[in-house]
Amino acid sequence: MESFDDQVFEEEPTSQFNGDFNLLHRIHTTVLDMLSDRGYQVTKQESETLDLEAFKAYYKAKKPSGNLKEVLQVDQFNSIVHSLTEIYYSMSKQKYIYVRYIEHVPKEDGSKKEKEIGGDVIDTILGEISELMRVYRNQIANIILVIPQKISNHGVTSFQNLKYSPVTIFHYKELLFNITKHFFMPSLP
Repeated sequence: MESFDDQVFEEEPTSQFNGDFNLLHRIHTTVLDMLSDRGYQVTKQESETLDLEAFKAYYKAKKPSGNLKEVLQVDQFNSIVHSLTEIYYSMSKQKYIYVRYIEHVPKEDGSKKEKEIGGDVIDTILGEISELMRVYRNQIANIILVIPQKISNHGVTSFQNLKYSPVTIFHYKELLFNITKHFFMPSLP
């Protein structure tokens, strides 16, 4: 019998994440925990979406922003993924953090290999980051990308060479549970 940890870390097809609100809810809860632990303000509405049904209702009602919808022709699930994208503020640091959820890019017809995130999607995100830096006057200290599948080499290089802020990339699988809440993790004073 496999343990929970074995199930989480074994190689899973990315398409498993596409359309699964339960997994998306778990991922988003971990991200909110991580932001809260780092001192960023999470709104009361968002913290109340820790229940799966409240999560679905809140984010189905929230309209996606940006022009990525036209690029990907996203469905309802991807629309919700995009609506999770948010900017959070830390009073103690006097800085913002941009958390960008990237929608699943479907594989091409007939292809068995999962398509990488690249091209138009990367260019769109880089454009969004550039615009946000202008609007927030370079007060965005960090950028977090939450991705469902592998990102192309061009994409990785583009984000590493970004002159604005450090970019941290998390794959969905890495955020399925909060490691700091695992029972093996010692509690810190």
